[in-house]
Amino acid sequence: MQHTYKIMLQKEPEGGYTVVVPALPGCITYGENEDEAITNSEDAIDIYIEELQSRGEPIPVEEKKQKKIEDFIDVLIAESRKDEPKRCWDDVKRSLHEMNKFNN
Repeated sequence: MQHTYKIMLQKEPEGGYTVVVPALPGCITYGENEDEAITNSEDAIDIYIEELQSRGEPIPVEEKKQKKIEDFIDVLIAESRKDEPKRCWDDVKRSLHEMNKFNN
Protein backbone atom coordinates (compact mmCIF):
# COMPACT_ATOMS: atom_id res chain seq x y z
CA MET A 1 0.00 0.00 0.00
CA GLN A 2 1.32 3.43 -0.96
CA HIS A 3 1.45 6.00 1.82
CA THR A 4 1.84 9.72 1.25
CA TYR A 5 2.92 12.12 3.96
CA LYS A 6 3.73 15.81 4.09
CA ILE A 7 7.28 16.63 5.08
CA MET A 8 8.71 19.76 6.62
CA LEU A 9 12.10 20.79 5.23
CA GLN A 10 14.13 23.12 7.43
CA LYS A 11 17.37 24.68 6.22
CA GLU A 12 19.99 24.46 8.92
CA PRO A 13 22.31 27.41 9.70
CA GLU A 14 25.39 25.18 9.49
CA GLY A 15 24.21 23.81 6.13
CA GLY A 16 22.02 20.99 4.95
CA TYR A 17 18.37 20.31 5.65
CA THR A 18 16.49 18.61 8.45
CA VAL A 19 13.30 16.82 7.45
CA VAL A 20 10.43 16.08 9.84
CA VAL A 21 7.37 13.99 9.00
CA PRO A 22 4.68 15.49 11.28
CA ALA A 23 2.23 12.59 10.90
CA LEU A 24 4.91 10.12 12.03
CA PRO A 25 6.17 11.15 15.49
CA GLY A 26 9.94 10.85 15.72
CA CYS A 27 10.43 10.38 11.98
CA ILE A 28 13.27 12.83 11.35
CA THR A 29 16.14 12.73 8.89
CA TYR A 30 18.77 14.99 7.30
CA GLY A 31 20.33 15.70 3.91
CA GLU A 32 23.20 17.83 2.63
CA ASN A 33 20.87 19.39 0.02
CA GLU A 34 17.12 19.46 -0.68
CA ASP A 35 17.17 16.48 -3.05
CA GLU A 36 19.14 14.31 -0.64
CA ALA A 37 16.91 15.35 2.27
CA ILE A 38 13.76 14.42 0.33
CA THR A 39 15.24 11.08 -0.75
CA ASN A 40 16.28 10.39 2.85
CA SER A 41 12.78 11.25 4.05
CA GLU A 42 11.30 8.68 1.67
CA ASP A 43 13.66 6.05 3.11
CA ALA A 44 12.89 7.15 6.69
CA ILE A 45 9.14 6.88 6.05
CA ASP A 46 9.55 3.38 4.59
CA ILE A 47 11.64 2.24 7.59
CA TYR A 48 9.19 3.82 10.04
CA ILE A 49 6.22 2.05 8.44
CA GLU A 50 8.08 -1.28 8.25
CA GLU A 51 8.80 -1.01 11.99
CA LEU A 52 5.15 -0.28 12.78
CA GLN A 53 4.07 -3.25 10.66
CA SER A 54 6.56 -5.57 12.38
CA ARG A 55 5.05 -4.56 15.74
CA GLY A 56 1.50 -4.96 14.47
CA GLU A 57 0.78 -1.28 15.11
CA PRO A 58 -1.57 0.80 12.94
CA ILE A 59 -0.08 2.90 10.16
CA PRO A 60 -0.99 6.59 10.57
CA VAL A 61 -2.98 7.97 7.67
CA GLU A 62 -2.56 11.63 6.91
CA GLU A 63 -5.86 13.29 6.10
CA LYS A 64 -5.83 15.11 2.83
CA LYS A 65 -7.46 18.42 3.44
CA GLN A 66 -8.09 20.01 0.11
CA LYS A 67 -8.96 23.66 0.14
CA LYS A 68 -11.83 24.59 -2.06
CA ILE A 69 -12.00 27.75 -4.09
CA GLU A 70 -14.76 29.04 -1.81
CA ASP A 71 -12.26 29.05 1.07
CA PHE A 72 -10.39 31.83 -0.71
CA ILE A 73 -13.22 33.89 -2.18
CA ASP A 74 -14.09 35.62 1.09
CA VAL A 75 -10.48 36.79 1.39
CA LEU A 76 -10.72 38.14 -2.14
CA ILE A 77 -13.89 40.02 -1.29
CA ALA A 78 -12.45 41.38 1.96
CA GLU A 79 -9.36 42.67 0.18
CA SER A 80 -11.23 44.12 -2.77
CA ARG A 81 -11.52 47.84 -3.29
CA LYS A 82 -14.60 49.32 -1.69
CA ASP A 83 -15.80 50.88 -4.95
CA GLU A 84 -16.12 47.47 -6.69
CA PRO A 85 -19.76 46.59 -7.22
CA LYS A 86 -20.99 43.73 -5.05
CA ARG A 87 -22.76 42.23 -8.03
CA CYS A 88 -19.42 41.71 -9.75
CA TRP A 89 -18.12 39.68 -6.78
CA ASP A 90 -21.32 37.66 -6.63
CA ASP A 91 -20.77 36.73 -10.30
CA VAL A 92 -17.16 35.78 -9.59
CA LYS A 93 -18.16 33.68 -6.61
CA ARG A 94 -20.83 31.90 -8.65
CA SER A 95 -18.35 31.20 -11.47
CA LEU A 96 -15.71 29.88 -9.07
CA HIS A 97 -18.30 27.66 -7.43
CA GLU A 98 -19.13 26.16 -10.83
CA MET A 99 -15.43 25.65 -11.58
CA ASN A 100 -14.95 23.94 -8.24
CA LYS A 101 -17.53 21.29 -9.18
CA PHE A 102 -15.20 20.12 -11.94
CA ASN A 103 -12.25 19.86 -9.52
CA ASN A 104 -13.99 17.40 -7.21
